[in-house]
Amino acid sequence: MENISGIIEINLKLLKDLLVNDFPLNVGSLQLTLGDKNYILDSYATDYKNPVKKGRVLNFCSELCIDKETFPKSKEYNYLLEESDLLNPDLKALFYCSDCDAGINDAFDYDNAEINLEISVGDKTYKIKNIQIEV
Repeated sequence: MENISGIIEINLKLLKDLLVNDFPLNVGSLQLTLGDKNYILDSYATDYKNPVKKGRVLNFCSELCIDKETFPKSKEYNYLLEESDLLNPDLKALFYCSDCDAGINDAFDYDNAEINLEISVGDKTYKIKNIQIEV
C-alpha cells in the first residue's frame, strides 16, 4: 500500500482555562494495527484553532502520509497491513497527540474526543471507527 494517505479531524474539550492563545500542540502519527500487521502514517499540515476558555472545543485537522525516513521498516513498523485489512472491524487505530510540550498538561478531555479518521488508498476511501488517542 504505497499509495496510502489519510486525514484525521479531532475535537477536544478544554478542561481548564489556558493562559496563551497560540500554543504548540504536539501532533504526531497514526498507527494502524491488525494482529501482528501494522502500518504507520506521519502527520503533517496540521491546522487548528486554539480557544483558551474552559469548556470550549479545540478543533484540529491533520493530513497523514507515509514517512519511512522517520519510521523505517522494522519489527515495530512492519508495513504489512493490506488494503483489505482496512475493512476489518478488529482494525485498531492509535493516534499520538500530546499537550505536554506546550506546558499545558491535563488541559484536554482526550477520553471524550470526537474523532473522524479517513484512510485513502488510491481512489478508495475508508472510514476507520476504532480510534484511540495516545497522550
